[in-house]
Amino acid sequence: MKTLSKDDVYEIILEKIIKGSFPIGEKLPACRTIAKGIGSNLSTVNRAIQKMAEEGIVISYARRGSFVANKILPTSDNKKTILENMQIVIRKAQNTGVSERDINKLIITIALNITDKSKFVYAVKGGIEGDNDKNYSLGNKKLLKVPNAKEIWRRIRLFEKENSLIKHHLFTGVGKRLQFKDSCIAESIIESMVNNNIPILAIHDSFIVQHQNASSLYKSMDYIFRSFKLKSVPNIK
Repeated sequence: MKTLSKDDVYEIILEKIIKGSFPIGEKLPACRTIAKGIGSNLSTVNRAIQKMAEEGIVISYARRGSFVANKILPTSDNKKTILENMQIVIRKAQNTGVSERDINKLIITIALNITDKSKFVYAVKGGIEGDNDKNYSLGNKKLLKVPNAKEIWRRIRLFEKENSLIKHHLFTGVGKRLQFKDSCIAESIIESMVNNNIPILAIHDSFIVQHQNASSLYKSMDYIFRSFKLKSVPNIK
């Protein structure tokens, strides 16, 4: 595994600031937490943040930690450097960000749907390879890199750490159960409207009816949501 340099860590943190993972004006996670999350060491993270502080991207306070600056004010000395670094990070995000999100989404989706952990890594690799085959057949030469088992489990542990309130749902098959319930709810809504001779079109998780039938759709959805005894009834827009 590649050892991250100070500049590598700098770019990772800057990318998180640009994407909003580290919000403007908010305190950065502890250096030790950042280091563990990105697979670096404490010293390298400290030096990267010190560089960002020198450039005005973050503001560091003794015993309080470092905060993302509310407004980055480049000086004549660092303006070019900051802009160049941001352009590098943005280009990297454009080239790899979507792929990484796709991989993470697939890993978590499978973890929510599957119950047999022994088949998990095989299912993830098969899913990514299947997506690659489909993309290649459509002329998309930008294929997803298939991670090894160690990397797949690392991402699962990171998800569990950042989503402690729902981590217990992994490997319980809850995803399939919820998908089935969702399809039953959608079917009931469509059946209700058709029985009242109201044309309805279902698109993904939305329904389309003529404007004069909107109130009927709202009432039907509210009644059916409650009849399925959902723990929380979603807002209908």
